Amino acid sequence: GPDVWGPNGNDYMNNDPRYDFSRIGISYNTHAPAGAAECRAGDWVSVHYKAKLTRDLREVSDTRTNPNTDHQPVNFVLGASDTFKCFDLAIQKLHPGDNVTLSCPSYYAWGGARHEAELGGGIIPYNSDITFDVEILDCNREKHFDFNVNNVQ
Repeated sequence: GPDVWGPNGNDYMNNDPRYDFSRIGISYNTHAPAGAAECRAGDWVSVHYKAKLTRDLREVSDTRTNPNTDHQPVNFVLGASDTFKCFDLAIQKLHPGDNVTLSCPSYYAWGGARHEAELGGGIIPYNSDITFDVEILDCNREKHFDFNVNNVQ
């Protein structure tokens, strides 16, 4: 049925009545394995993401190709305002192994702040809505990540 609380996406129905959660759209590309625990505020989270401008789909950031981050995932404490507000909110609804597309209003991403596009192309236009493709690698209560960052077997 229709989502009365905010944006819907593929395989996701927002039933959280809180206003902040109602502003973000979540579409699943891949689901986590069955039984995976949901990420919670206070967890250490590790993600890879691509950020695109919603209006023209120009890619402005990608953790896998950005030489400034040495192609490493981003690690942060969920809900601690260490990253985008959109991530702090949406990832609380996700699990390690989920691969999703998030539709985020500008005020939950870069908003009116001046920010240079990491992949070139100048300044990200102020107040741009952003579409993030996010892969949740891990979320833990303690700072421990169970993946090989150098992709060495």
